[in-house]
Amino acid sequence: MALGQFSPADLAIDMGTNRTRIYVRGKGIVINEASAVAMDSGKNGRIVAIGDSAEEVAGRSDNRIRILHPVQQGKITDLETAQLMIQYFVNKAIGTVRLKPRAIAVKPIGCTRMEESILKRTVETIGCRAMVITDSIIASGIGAGLSVYEPQGSFIVDIGAGKTEIALTSMGGIVISHSVPVGGNQIDREIVEHIRREYEMSIVEHTAEQIKFDLTDISRPDTSDRYIVVRGRDIATGMPTTAEIRIEGIRAAVCTVLDQILEAVKWVLTRVPPEMCVDVLKNGIMVCGGSSLLPKLADKITDAFGVPSLIAREAGECAVLGAGYMADHFEVYSSSVENKKL
Repeated sequence: MALGQFSPADLAIDMGTNRTRIYVRGKGIVINEASAVAMDSGKNGRIVAIGDSAEEVAGRSDNRIRILHPVQQGKITDLETAQLMIQYFVNKAIGTVRLKPRAIAVKPIGCTRMEESILKRTVETIGCRAMVITDSIIASGIGAGLSVYEPQGSFIVDIGAGKTEIALTSMGGIVISHSVPVGGNQIDREIVEHIRREYEMSIVEHTAEQIKFDLTDISRPDTSDRYIVVRGRDIATGMPTTAEIRIEGIRAAVCTVLDQILEAVKWVLTRVPPEMCVDVLKNGIMVCGGSSLLPKLADKITDAFGVPSLIAREAGECAVLGAGYMADHFEVYSSSVENKKL
């Protein structure tokens, strides 16, 4: 088999703050697991679990077990742990293959040369024979079905777990972009703090993550005065407890984070070149990322700016699906990325 011909080991890799996703050419997304490693902090320092199984260990083991998250705000902050994690995931995805894989890996907006080098060193752990690093926002645009390589503007908002990226793209490049270090995790923390402050009850962020999707409409106040039952720990007594939590209070807490995201979107919108404003008004704002699934979020964005907004299909997987499409056409996209570097 010639190196340029079809190889089932060609990969797309998206190492996110909360989830790592791997796409295998010809198979689709085969890994979608927590970006987490459970390690015994004792003398041997052994790995206890990786991925979803590591998250299951959290809070359910003795104090010697530490849960490490090697990716923060979309960037690798613990190289050694990230290398262990990606090697495990790739082995799980493709096993042992005779031909080393080619890989498309995504990087966040504003990634420095050093941060890109760390990403490259991490992916090199799998022994790939060729690698392309591409902007996550471009990959997300492809995964959302946008014509990002055409001579027209595509406005993309990607709300991830640790950060939100906003960009206007055209002809495969980024015309203008901005990112803020807030996303789904910050929303969860706001919910945790709201319940602690208003109901004197402690809950974990995983519970908060489930609560936010009980909202019915993030775009306007909930006039139905709905309540949901939440279980947690009474702060005063330390005992397990149950409380009825008002939905409108949750919505208001979530909006404190969304308002920061909307300010970042506004920053980019007000800097769109005049000749591309017609593209934005015609094509609208494409919203993706796992935290874009809040009910009626597109309506909230449309109301704020008067620009049509749409939540992408398979919003949480757009980046890896777009990078996967690039892996399916590796020769074409590797050439286009290299040409942009020249």
